[in-house]
Amino acid sequence: MKVRLVSLLILLFAASIQAAPLRVGFVYVGSANDGGWSQKHDEGRLYLEKVFGREIETGYAENVVEGEQDLEIMRSFAGHGFDIVFSTSFGFMDDVVEIAAHYPETVFMHCSGYKTSENLGTYFGRIYEPGYLTGLIAGGRSGGRR
Repeated sequence: MKVRLVSLLILLFAASIQAAPLRVGFVYVGSANDGGWSQKHDEGRLYLEKVFGREIETGYAENVVEGEQDLEIMRSFAGHGFDIVFSTSFGFMDDVVEIAAHYPETVFMHCSGYKTSENLGTYFGRIYEPGYLTGLIAGGRSGGRR
């Protein structure tokens, strides 16, 4: 009897956790269809929705200006219960550091930056590999011994 009650409580707890979708916000410096940086981030957001379905809820703000506007957008996402906020412009770095300090329950991820904290991480693509190949090509085409 006791084991069944504990099992039931565990199942109810697990069900209650799954009931709330993970809320993920994105802050874009450009438009979501700019053909470049912001669009690729938005394609990632849409992929998350496709893969996780009802287990995730996403939101985004586009054409966000660095400064007071990005502060307000990130503050809004965190204040409305978003679990993770992606800050997608290097220029948002100092502002995301400031906001992360005020919202310790929200995880912030900053693209291309270098400042981190307990709830602030960074991400970026691996660009050193193409950089190495570019250097090899440039050296080969230089015609000199340097």
